Formats: sequence, C-alpha cells, structure tokens
Amino acid sequence: MNILVVGGGAWGTAISYILASNHHKILIWSKNEKVVESINRSSTNQVYFPLINLPSNIEATLTVSSLDSIDVVFIVIPSVAVRNTVEHLQKIGIRKDIKIVICSKGIEINSLKLMSEIVAEILPNDYAVLSGPNFANEVMQEKMTVSLCASTYPEMNTFVSKLMMRNHFLVLPNNQLIRIQVASAIKNIIAIACGIIEGADLGNNLKAAVLSCGHAEINQFIKLRGYKESKNSETESIDLCGIGDLMLTCCTPLSRNMRYGYEIGRYGVVKVANKIGLVEGVNTVKSLKSARISLPIIDAVHSIVSNRPLNTQGLYNLLYNSILKHCKEYA
Repeated sequence: MNILVVGGGAWGTAISYILASNHHKILIWSKNEKVVESINRSSTNQVYFPLINLPSNIEATLTVSSLDSIDVVFIVIPSVAVRNTVEHLQKIGIRKDIKIVICSKGIEINSLKLMSEIVAEILPNDYAVLSGPNFANEVMQEKMTVSLCASTYPEMNTFVSKLMMRNHFLVLPNNQLIRIQVASAIKNIIAIACGIIEGADLGNNLKAAVLSCGHAEINQFIKLRGYKESKNSETESIDLCGIGDLMLTCCTPLSRNMRYGYEIGRYGVVKVANKIGLVEGVNTVKSLKSARISLPIIDAVHSIVSNRPLNTQGLYNLLYNSILKHCKEYA
C-alpha cells in the first residue's frame, strides 16, 4: 500500500519504520527541511535517529498537494496542528476511500475536542486511533511494544492490526475510542507532575499518590464531558492506555513531559522555556483550563506551568493540597 505519514518526528519516523518493514511504500510529510533532506539523501532521520538506517521504501517531502496515489494517511503530529492539517487534506481533495489512522495525542484548546472528533467533523473517511505505552526509540530498536487500535468502524481495527503487526509490535483491537484518547492526553499532565516531584526530590510516596489520583482524574474527565461507551473492554483499555501509558510516561526520563516537569522541579519554571521542545502536557492542561475544567491534580500542574515560580516547599504544598482536595471530592 501507499501510505502518507504526516509528521517526521520521532514517533512519525518509528511508525514509518514499522510500515516500511512490512513492505508498504511510505511518504513522510515533514516541515523540517533537515529531516526531509536526510531521509531522501541517506535514508536516515538525522534529527531524531541519526544512527539508524531506514528502509529504502521511505521517502519524504516538505509539501503535499495531491493524494491521488495514497491509500492510508497516518497523522503523527502535535495535537495543535491536527485541525489545520486535516483541513489541508480536505482542501487537496482526499478521497473518501482513503483510511485515516490518528496517532496524535491531545485535546483541542477551547473546543475540548479529541483528535478523532476533529477528523470526524471535517472528513467523511473511516478512521481509527492508535495509542499505547510506546517510546519511539524502543520501537526503532525493535524492542517488544504493544499498542491499541480503537475505532467506531469495526473493520478498521483489523485493517490497522494487519497493516502494522510485526514480531516486536503488536496492535490489539479495542472499542474504547474515547477512553484511550482521554487517557493518552491527560497522562501527559500527570507526567509533568511526576517530573516535578522527581526534580524537587519530593519522594516516591508522593509520586505514587499523584499517579493514583491522576488515573482517577482521567475517569472524572470522561464523566464531566458526558462521554458514553460500551463497557466490555473497559478494563483492557484502562490497563494499557491508562495504567500502562501512565507508568511509561510518568516514571522514566525518556518522557518529554516528565523531563519538562523534572526541569521545573529542579531549576524552576522560568529556566525551562527553551530547553525542551513541544510538550503535549502543557498544551493539554491549558486546553482544560481554558474550558474551565477543574480537577485537583490538573489544577496544580496548570498553576505551576503558568509561570508561577515556587520553591521546593511551595511545590510540595501545592501538590499535597491537590491530593487532599482530590480525596475530599472523589473518594
């Protein structure tokens, strides 16, 4: 199949690597000139994986003006860019038979729409969401990885699974489309909180408490938004995209969101601004607060990342009080 991967970052490259290894022809659409040039010249992504050779059936481009030869589109970009990108796909005449796989994680500012809701609003195409506790560098090293694929179109789960399945990369079908997206977005906020705790040396006990409350706030957000889904795979989706993704993102410095929090906890929020790239948790927490969504751990993280410098004791007090509030409201 001919597949367009929108996004040439670490995860977009890893997705492309898997698909190309399954003998599909891949075109990566990236706005990064160095990424495009290095892929086309030397079959490497010199920005993200300079030491790993990519399959020769991966090419890259800075622009996409036609989808005539494309069968599938993978969207693997920051959540803030999803709407404009999908509108561009509509503008250049995406065919209805082209399938869309959403790999972006986040919640749109102001509208609070999930990525699948943005796609459904603009395009009539069949779509699925791919999400799970996955680090791109481990996928590129062909270490064992498991993801979930969720869709309201039953055949999409099987389609994506067959498209991507490898000995080291498993794709499990799931019907909890809303839940896995909410979990995948909000866990980034919780990861910032855990990074702050780590950086400020506030202890593993506090981190465990924040993780537990954060997991509960994922469910509270789903209730606040009035989302309803079938229950038969709730446990599976929570374990992999809830607990699994929380554990991976909140407990290792490989997570950009946790690293961001760590820098805040250790050095202070003002010093972090230009040290780390785009952090999805910051966008997501701002999205929730712009819509007046109030949950204790989320409120605490928003207060910290909104340029409110605090010393170690101040950070501790804010997180400790958020846990107390959570227990009073949701216990």
